[in-house]
Amino acid sequence: MLEKIIKYKEFILISVLFVSGGVWMYGIFATKSYVQQVHCLVEADITASLYQIQVKDISKEIAQTSKEIARTEESDKEKIDYLLERIDRLQRRMGTSVEESEKATKKVTSGECLNL
Repeated sequence: MLEKIIKYKEFILISVLFVSGGVWMYGIFATKSYVQQVHCLVEADITASLYQIQVKDISKEIAQTSKEIARTEESDKEKIDYLLERIDRLQRRMGTSVEESEKATKKVTSGECLNL
């Protein structure tokens, strides 16, 4: 038996080298699943951040529109109605943005991306 091992020692050495190289590469390089998980986490985090920024911007628009209503004379009903309608639209947009931000945040915190 020992003679056969000695006879094929180069082949055994090369085989061990390739197997250990494969194990090393698997440990070093990211797997497709890991890349998908990271992509999902990054995408969800960016989405949540963008919606949070959008909520802040909408809040500023609502505040500016409210100030404009306060500066508008009471006799200008058309303008006041238009501005109130604008605030209503902005509030609906803000509600949607908050929901989307919460969904994206939940995706990150719940570990949904880790189950890919």
